[in-house]
Amino acid sequence: MDLKREECILLGTLVKTHSFNGELVLKASFPLADEFENLESVFLFIDGILVPFFMEEIIISNEKTAILKFEDVNSKEEADKLRGKSIFIKESNSALPVFKPDQIQNFAGYELWDENHKKLGVIKDLIDIAGNPLFVVDLEEGEILVPANSELFIEVNSDRKLIIIQIPEGLISLD
Repeated sequence: MDLKREECILLGTLVKTHSFNGELVLKASFPLADEFENLESVFLFIDGILVPFFMEEIIISNEKTAILKFEDVNSKEEADKLRGKSIFIKESNSALPVFKPDQIQNFAGYELWDENHKKLGVIKDLIDIAGNPLFVVDLEEGEILVPANSELFIEVNSDRKLIIIQIPEGLISLD
């Protein structure tokens, strides 16, 4: 049985290699709690599917950065293949926090792209409706509202200021 994207939470992105031993640097999408160091496995989004990776070591560098060592990734060359990949955890792992509205607010100015890599627009604001925050996205044709639900996030790239999101079917017409 394949794990579905909707069952996961975006943890962050593997931004670079750390050493010659296969370690990678995680840039987290939210502050990392100490419980993060106890994770046994995570999932990387590779070629459109979630692939499990088992943890060998986790070292939290600061609140949004950690050094990860996966089992069976033992060289810089192997780690390079994983650089830029989004990393997810199962939603049922309740020991870790999810995005909070004040953290989502920091995405103003980010480009929003759909899962097919088509640019939707630029995030202008956040409407903080309890339990259902919405991004206000500027398009050439006007504004649209898009759910700011971390379960829909495929990738958050803080360096490039972009978010790739799974758009719920029927929400908007991109034709």
